[in-house]
Amino acid sequence: MKFNKKNEIIIILIIIIIIIYLIYYLLNYYEYYEESVNTKKNNNENKTNSSEEIINSEEVVQEPSGKCNTENDIVDFCVNYNKCCSENSTTKACLCGHPFIQKCRSEFETCLDNPENIKLYGKKELMDKCLETNKQCCIPYNSISISNNNFKSPIKNNPKNNKICVLENTPNAETKCLELCTTRDDCIAYSLDKGELVQTYNTCNLYNAVSIDKTQSNAYTGKSIKKTNADYYIKK
Repeated sequence: MKFNKKNEIIIILIIIIIIIYLIYYLLNYYEYYEESVNTKKNNNENKTNSSEEIINSEEVVQEPSGKCNTENDIVDFCVNYNKCCSENSTTKACLCGHPFIQKCRSEFETCLDNPENIKLYGKKELMDKCLETNKQCCIPYNSISISNNNFKSPIKNNPKNNKICVLENTPNAETKCLELCTTRDDCIAYSLDKGELVQTYNTCNLYNAVSIDKTQSNAYTGKSIKKTNADYYIKK
């Protein structure tokens, strides 16, 4: 088959058009591919940045101060730790340092500081969640069995060494001292001063070891002298 000059020109034009179309198609495909890759990359970066912004946000969500409803209730101190334990006193230090409270407090702080929790909830919602979790941690304290049958009959003794902490002028001291020593594994004994001196009345000492005061003798009568009016209870 022979082509005349005119047909050859037409064929060449068709080939040129096809080549131009292919070049145009390839350029458009490359631009689309590049745009698609960049979009996916930007989305991933935005997602990563969003998570990092949540974690590293300078927004500080303060723990509510709460309200301390009682003078010496462990559950109340545990739930409202931020308020109950804000004041510095010997008695409050003894209550706030109780291992049960410290365990719940540690779990509360871990809940707040967990990066996964921050990404999942955000800081404000997370605070509410951790506060509720802390409350659930504190409440079971009320289910612990308290009984004076777990202690030997008291003796007159009030040692100064091996003290864990001291409660001063606390309401219902007799019951509270029994409770606190019972619910602390490190408490081996406690003393309760029910003497006549105002400054020592209803003072309770918790001890992590048994220590017996030495008895002194009266130089004239030879009889032993009681050094204290405090009752000393030792765990069985």
